[in-house]
Order: sequence, then C-alpha cells, then structure tokens
Amino acid sequence: MKAIHELPENYEDISHIHISKNKKSALVVNLTAAGIALIMILMTHLIVPLSSLIPEGSGAASLFARVAVLIPSIFLYVIMHEVIHGVGMKLLGCEQLNYVFSGFYISAGCRDFFRKNTFLLIDLAPVVLIGILLNVICFLVPISWFWVFYVLQIINIAGASGDYYIAYHLFAHDGDVLVRDAGTYIIVYGKAKRTETETPTEDEHTVEETEE
Repeated sequence: MKAIHELPENYEDISHIHISKNKKSALVVNLTAAGIALIMILMTHLIVPLSSLIPEGSGAASLFARVAVLIPSIFLYVIMHEVIHGVGMKLLGCEQLNYVFSGFYISAGCRDFFRKNTFLLIDLAPVVLIGILLNVICFLVPISWFWVFYVLQIINIAGASGDYYIAYHLFAHDGDVLVRDAGTYIIVYGKAKRTETETPTEDEHTVEETEE
C-alpha cells in the first residue's frame, strides 16, 4: 500500500494521462462533467425548485448574499480537493509532495510511485469525502440555502470527471502497474517485456532442459 521511492528496474513507462494536452481526452472529460451537472440539476429541481433560492419577499439582496457565499466557497472547494489528494499521498508514503499552480488551477504531485489500487484511493478520495460532507450540509441548512451548497456538490461530483477518467484509464491496465502523479499529468509504468535478443537466464535454461 505504501509508496515506492525508486522505480524497480524491471518497470518501464507505458503510458501518460495528460488530459489538458489531449484534445480528445479533454472533450470526453468536459462532456462527462456537463452531462453529470445537467442531470443533477434537472433531477434535484423536481424535488427542491431553483426558485427556493429567492424566497418570496426577500428580494435581490437575498440572492446577492447567497452568491457572496458561493463564490469564495468554490475557491475553497478547489483547494480542499487538491489538499485531500496531497494528504492521501503523504499518508501513503509520499516523501516529497509538491503543489503545481497552473493559471487558475492547482494540483498535487509526488515523485514517488504508487500501486494501482493505492493510487485509485488517492484519486477518488476528494469526491467521496467532500461529497459526504456536502450531503450533510445540504440536509442541515434551510431550504433557501440548499442550492448554494448543492451547487458545490455539483461542482464536486461533475468536476471530478478528470479523476474518473484517470480511474477508468488505470482500470484498463491489467497486471501490476505503478503510477506517478507529476501534478499536471499521470505516468503509468508496467513491467518491461523481454526482447527477443535477450538470452535466457541459467534458471530458464534449466526449466527448458527439464521439459525436454
């Protein structure tokens, strides 16, 4: 479960997941996020109408107050999301954690290597933990404030499409793979395949002779 600090000799770089630099991947992630957000809005609107944001007689000041809370909360969410990634890496053995700032984005990275299942925990931890917290808040706040925090939940679940994409990509790799999060992209390592020019070891000669 713990991070591996040095790449084993029999592993090699087999793929990169670089969503921001791959137009097809970026399109898939963005369409997925938009689809999830739309479904969440439409389904929840049937239970808690969007009009509840502005209770009768409250006026525009009420809406302004909600927006004033929502905007900084979005920035706080983005930070929390990456901090959870970083804390997960640290708890699982990352020795040198770093945060990468790119424009309006922040991402956590680590120079160490993680087993696939371990990295999946790190990858999906923010959407699960923050999702549970926001669900509790949504149930506790007055209905007029429900959509303020539910918008954060939409951003949390739909905005994690990049994490889902990474998880899907990792599931597609069978066998024992290692993963390194470089911050802005993911590198997947697999066991190197022996080339035809490589000669069998002494043990392999013994096995072949025994079979004969």
